Order: sequence, then C-alpha cells, then structure tokens
Amino acid sequence: MEHAEVTFTREFKAPRALVFDVWTNAKHMKQWFAPDMFSVGSAMSDPRTGGVFAWSMVAPDGAEHWTRGVYEEVVAPEKVVSRARVVDANDKPMFEVLTTARFTEANGVTTLNMSQKVVGVMQPEIAKFAIAGMEEGWRQTLVKFAAAVTGLTGGKS
Repeated sequence: MEHAEVTFTREFKAPRALVFDVWTNAKHMKQWFAPDMFSVGSAMSDPRTGGVFAWSMVAPDGAEHWTRGVYEEVVAPEKVVSRARVVDANDKPMFEVLTTARFTEANGVTTLNMSQKVVGVMQPEIAKFAIAGMEEGWRQTLVKFAAAVTGLTGGKS
C-alpha cells in the first residue's frame, strides 16, 4: 500500500501559464480539486518553493476531509512538486503523498504529466480505502480540471 502510485497525461489547448495557474491558484482549485460527488469547501495555496497549501473536500454527507502540504519545488510554469498529508477528523495524518506535475507547451497545446505516489501510511486501516480509490479519484478530478481550463479558454480546451 505504501508504494501505490498513479500517473496521468492530459493535453489542453491552452497556454502553459494558464494551465499552471489553474493547477496552483486556490481560486481555481475550488472549482476542480475533488472527485465526483465531492466539492471543495476551502482552499489556500502559496505556490512557491516552501509555500504551503490546504484544501478540504466536502463529502455528500457534509463531512470535510482535509489535505495539507508544502510545495517542495515550484518552477513556474514548468513544474510543481508537493508533499501532502491527508488527515482524519481529528487532524491526525492518515497517509502522505508526493505529487509531481510537469507542464510542457508546443503548438498551443499544454501537456500535463502528473504522478502521485503514496510515501507514507500512518493509519493503514482507514487510509486503505482512500488509497484504493486514488486512481479513479484522480481520473474524475482531472475531468473537472479540464473543465476549469476550458472555462478560462472560451471552450477551446
């Protein structure tokens, strides 16, 4: 379980700087950073090396699930490496992930290459359910991400 990893590649008909901004700006994160059936309740982001971020995913029953982390490396608009912990209702870490997002642009198309790896599990019995759904959760979340980018490009993404 500690070595669970997902990788995705997505293309957007949008400038790299815009795609990077949608990825890192809390205003935009509120639109997309949660899988289907969840919404983002709160989000803050300081996208610079050493900056912190946090967001809550709100479940259909109203329960908030928080993720908090630090940007380990930010090279705007090319790369973001972040380390985050998903915490339980008592603010105790359940598991930790390392996420790398790379953004390249060619001919008006930005390619996002993203990987996320579980690097620590503090509460295995609780965390296993979230980790088991990580790939599908990201698949759904990236559909929302694409919609957020498209909304800012006038429907061209």
